[in-house]
Amino acid sequence: IAVMGDSLAFGSGVANVNKTFPELIEKRLNNNSKINYEVYNFGIPGYDIRDELSVIKNKVIKYNPDLIIIEYYENDIENIDLKLRGLETIDTIQLPYFGFWLRQFSYTYYFAESRINKIAESIGVKRRWLDTLNMTYSSEVNRNYNKELYRNISREIDRENASVLLVAFPVISNFTDYQFSMVGDFAKELAEDNGFYFLDLKEDFENYTSAELSVNRYDYHPNELGHSLAADSIIRKL
Repeated sequence: IAVMGDSLAFGSGVANVNKTFPELIEKRLNNNSKINYEVYNFGIPGYDIRDELSVIKNKVIKYNPDLIIIEYYENDIENIDLKLRGLETIDTIQLPYFGFWLRQFSYTYYFAESRINKIAESIGVKRRWLDTLNMTYSSEVNRNYNKELYRNISREIDRENASVLLVAFPVISNFTDYQFSMVGDFAKELAEDNGFYFLDLKEDFENYTSAELSVNRYDYHPNELGHSLAADSIIRKL
């Protein structure tokens, strides 16, 4: 089993790599099993659909996997719509070049950046993240481009005769007033268009608060509980 994805699959914020969902899947599948399951994690922070296509072409197929699990999150969509980019204000205020990596390793920086961005949203310096996300997913230019990327992924995988499970991770937020359904809906559409199996983890997460599921109040990557819930749900699906 090959797992594809970004920082969620990688396990950003989880101190013990053995408690990330790819590791938990391997461990739990092998419990009391006569079959030897091997799960390889190709998740890399910051990767999106185009990056994952490259990894599948150049790395994953060399392992001849029986199953490929693709983790999908809200920022995986490629925004190529020039009209949309022209209408956007600054999406994220961060240090140039180093800001992305500092967010992965320094919670002091993560805190400072998140506070600055919240203030910028409140005074109108930057567009609200949710507004930008809605525009990005509503754009037919973006939707068609990303669908073509997934068709390319499907073509590569078809040559290997592997099955694919596309897993949509919800944005950890207020699940009683969830405003990110467009993400799971688009992921489901991608799966259906390409004959992939599909799993939306929102139902597994919505019985918990964001504080119970996230790494901390400034980092909404899933914590150990979130990864455990994801592993259990994926195994049920399998």
